[in-house]
Amino acid sequence: MEIQQLANHGIPSEIIEQFKNQGFRVLTSVQSACVEAGLTSGQSLVISAPTSSGKTTIAELAAIVAAQQGRRTVYLVTHRALAEEKYRHFKSTYDNGQDSWFDVSISTGDRSDGDWQNGILVATYEKFLSLVATGAIKNYSKLVVVADEIQTISAPSRGADIEILCTILLHAKPAQFIGLTATAPNVDELAEWLGCISCKVDIRDVPLDQEIWFAGKVSGCESGHGEVFDRDRDVPNPCGSIQAVRALVDSGLGPVLVFCMTKPRAEQLATEFSGLSVRNQGALEVSRQLDLFTEPTALGERLKAATASRTAFHTADLSFSERAVVEEALRDGHIDVVFATPTLAAGVNLPIRSVVFDSFQRPWMDEPWLSQSEFANMSGRAGRLGYHDRGSMVMLPTNRTEYAKAYQYVVDQPEPVRSVLMGSSIRKPILQLLSCGVCSGDSAVVDFFERTLWYQQTVVSNNTLAKQLAVRVKEAVDWLVENDLAKQEGDLLVATEFGRAVSMTGLLPSTAISFLKHAMLIDPEDFDDRAFGLIHLACASDEFSNEIGQRFLPYARQTSPMAYKTVRAQSLFVDPDVLPNQPQVDNAALAISMWGNGASEPDLLRAVPAIRYGMLQVLAQDVAWIFDGMASLLASPAVDSDRRLVTEFELLAKRIRLGVTLSAVDVLNAAKDANVPGFGRYRAMALANADISEPSKLLTAKPDLLSRLVESVARAELLVEAVAKYFSRPMEYWKNRQTAAAYEMRADVELIESLYEQDGVAYEDLVFELFRRLDFSPDKYDDGKRQGVPDIRLRLDCGDVYVECKSREKKKNSPISTDDAYAVFAKANDLSAAHCVTVGKPDFNSHAKKKATSAGSITLVSHKALVQAYLAYFSKKVPKHKIEEWLCTPGVATFFEL
Repeated sequence: MEIQQLANHGIPSEIIEQFKNQGFRVLTSVQSACVEAGLTSGQSLVISAPTSSGKTTIAELAAIVAAQQGRRTVYLVTHRALAEEKYRHFKSTYDNGQDSWFDVSISTGDRSDGDWQNGILVATYEKFLSLVATGAIKNYSKLVVVADEIQTISAPSRGADIEILCTILLHAKPAQFIGLTATAPNVDELAEWLGCISCKVDIRDVPLDQEIWFAGKVSGCESGHGEVFDRDRDVPNPCGSIQAVRALVDSGLGPVLVFCMTKPRAEQLATEFSGLSVRNQGALEVSRQLDLFTEPTALGERLKAATASRTAFHTADLSFSERAVVEEALRDGHIDVVFATPTLAAGVNLPIRSVVFDSFQRPWMDEPWLSQSEFANMSGRAGRLGYHDRGSMVMLPTNRTEYAKAYQYVVDQPEPVRSVLMGSSIRKPILQLLSCGVCSGDSAVVDFFERTLWYQQTVVSNNTLAKQLAVRVKEAVDWLVENDLAKQEGDLLVATEFGRAVSMTGLLPSTAISFLKHAMLIDPEDFDDRAFGLIHLACASDEFSNEIGQRFLPYARQTSPMAYKTVRAQSLFVDPDVLPNQPQVDNAALAISMWGNGASEPDLLRAVPAIRYGMLQVLAQDVAWIFDGMASLLASPAVDSDRRLVTEFELLAKRIRLGVTLSAVDVLNAAKDANVPGFGRYRAMALANADISEPSKLLTAKPDLLSRLVESVARAELLVEAVAKYFSRPMEYWKNRQTAAAYEMRADVELIESLYEQDGVAYEDLVFELFRRLDFSPDKYDDGKRQGVPDIRLRLDCGDVYVECKSREKKKNSPISTDDAYAVFAKANDLSAAHCVTVGKPDFNSHAKKKATSAGSITLVSHKALVQAYLAYFSKKVPKHKIEEWLCTPGVATFFEL
């Protein structure tokens, strides 16, 4: 189909011209088939096509039509890296600030950007499931869902959540559902389950030559069709991956991606190959980019050395920035060869011409051979649409057994998608169903599971298992009721308020129950002493269980001596010696504790050599996610907890996620948000050690000192710019959100807008007016005549409360410092204050929040929280006495508590 024919299917001529400008002239086979099947007229489809068939464009066409009709689109992906790539593509194409067609937003476990009121949201499956479970998604009838890589339903650790989400969406009946997959031979079965039309295309628009080089012969076929051939080679077979790659590059078949089964093997081959290659001026530019974008680690130095010879490796041990530089260098043609682990197969779209399998088995696993689907996905990285006319895939078996397996890979189809829903605990999905109101009783839960792919596949293959469904549901429901997560209300089974709070966290219910039991016994003033025990508890939790876990601990044959000694010297919540995975838990707990305290790479490797740097980055994200979930749970009105514990868990999560001490958290957060090149935990700790990591200090630091500490003038300038913008940008978001809410409830929109716009004395006057409207009968204590007194006095039931208003009149873009946050103490010292409150705009720095957990008689209230409290009171959702209690409770006040 010619691109201009899209005009006959509802696509505006302006968009068609934009596609032409991107190089589109003719739709690919699968794109044409989908348009003919009704894609642009709202038909729901499950689409199966080989990799590099242009499936992303199918989603774009659906989103364009949806935007024209006032509908929203969510594009679901499997990985955060893939979400970032899709977000950048959609943002630059459709929401670039010039000729924007629709808004583009992103929501992953790491970050959220954009206010998804219309347009397209790029989200990971898990993140969108949490939004659905909390009831945040409204009006499914105007929602278009694109589910990419839907075959991930088969993944043991993640498939259950994806299947539950798809079944909820099936029940909610969105306007259109589009499932995309490259490796699903049972696409008709998936389509039948989801109530869609199947659209299967086997033609690969970029042909892929699949070859096996073994014993002086070449065997293989063209992917998807064609008879298997065997022929003698004109020249002897290359001996090993290095020679094979050299032969491909010399034949003009680069760039080449070499799949290695381990990270050390990828690094080793990259080092060997680069040592045999000549340095190149263009590649030296990549090395210079890495100088800017990498932190000074041993792995980073090895990567820079390799890229100088147009070679790289790409593994999870690299930082996100380092991987991004390698990917961009491939796109720009500065890299000929990249040695990578199989995780790259599920990653971003890269212009790879040829793929080589250094190996295709992992002897340390229960099933050592790559699955047929994994092979199809990995080999499909070769020959990319828009870059190449053909792709090449080469396998290098070393014996007859490997040759037979390689031959099987080439001729066989991928495995069908099979449900793994009942392979783990079903307590979490049932709680989610009750929390979002999809189900309201045992029978309704059973009915829901009877709509799952699992049930559809199980009834056909094993009706006895299907009959056990009601038993398993009852066991799970009984456990939820026993633990106060669900309750019976007449004939209905509903989630309790506590159950809904647990569901919102995304944690396994058993993890939440266990953690809460221990957390509630902690005195906030002793939190630092119990932090190691909490980290150990997180690593020992069901989240990392081999049976029902959602995450993985790094493998360990034995505990490192230092980890064994350190763990047993700590105050713990569980006995380490009774854990079935004790070596993994011990090693992980010590590594994460050191990481969150800013330990250097050499110190980490000496302490726990089994956990490499990249593995630690992933583990830190997982442990931080658990602590974020606990902070959310403790902040819920359903849990009667000390709000200081909420702050402690939030700050611990930040430290662990970033790998720095508390003093470096704010600056590193700002740097990451702006993608400041090469500024990570190492350089953040350098600033902390020089006592200039607090945002206000950094913004006034001498440029030459800052450049020296971060090892680059350009990096220092970008860092200052990032910090200056970071704390003001969320203010614009909250201003828009809260003024819109005020308008909707007919509150004083002008007051809300003025609170955001004014600073200094004018801001104090506006806060005074807000307290007056809360019926707190405030006194303007600082009348301009008395010196050194608080701004406002509130006469509340708890006594006289003195309020100090702090806004950044001169430094609008930095948070309130610790000194300013606690200045109210000195001002109220002689006034017999029952309590003190500081209102901070835009917010307080992390150190000030930490201090609030032990200060005892002060509450820190951020600007946005105070405005939200007023709106909650105005809308009669929260009574006056609750807001009084909220202000008089020591710690950091959040509006989630209301």
